[in-house]
Amino acid sequence: MDFSHPVQQKVFFDIHTNLPRESPGSDHSTLQALKAVAQHLPDEPRIGDFGCGPGSSALPLAKALPQAHITAIDLHKPFIDDVAQRAQKKDLTNITAYVGDMTDPPFDAGDLDIIWCEGAIYNLGIDNALQLWQRYLSPQGIIVFNDAIWQAPASKRPPELIELWSEYPSMTDHEGVLRMIEAAGYETLDHFILPEADWWDSYYTPMEDKLATLEAQYANQPDAILPLQEARAEILMRRKYAGLYDYCFYCVRSRKN
Repeated sequence: MDFSHPVQQKVFFDIHTNLPRESPGSDHSTLQALKAVAQHLPDEPRIGDFGCGPGSSALPLAKALPQAHITAIDLHKPFIDDVAQRAQKKDLTNITAYVGDMTDPPFDAGDLDIIWCEGAIYNLGIDNALQLWQRYLSPQGIIVFNDAIWQAPASKRPPELIELWSEYPSMTDHEGVLRMIEAAGYETLDHFILPEADWWDSYYTPMEDKLATLEAQYANQPDAILPLQEARAEILMRRKYAGLYDYCFYCVRSRKN
């Protein structure tokens, strides 16, 4: 879809507004990643949640780490409003939410003990993000992120699946991610594949529930069709080809600071 097209952009956010999550994931997986790095954290860790969406990772982190200070940033102001409202409802006072760009976050060098990024690192590419964010980490600082990876070799990837992921040309397999982590000056502390339920329970199933209503709403607006078709195709591809690609969490620690 064309994000510069105002109708298509509006439909995209109509699809994604009020979803529990903006990418595959779950509170359980977020907390599993946190457990993997907990022993490396100071008593009052400073956490930056980059591309935070509606707070799907910031909120469970804030609850699990009441002594932490979490700064959640996202370019989309309605998401930031969601974070603030959800945190207030849950009485989580250790979250601060800002409209901000993860390519130029509002931090000084060494400000953060953890950079957390679920479902958003693809906007920069893993290698670029790891290099760019290095300066914001405290000594031995940690980055936790998840991203899509290929599980099937190139020869076994159906053309329609390749087309689905064509907007993410740097998508690679697990070994490719490990090479980028090493080249950027990090060591891998842990990694794990998200379970299949993480694709559906808080992401594709609620998205699919919205699509029928939106398709009826925009039935007479041809310019609005593409984002709806792409959302349908994404869900269909997961049903057909689960196992050929997955989402994987990576917990990495800087070796350069």
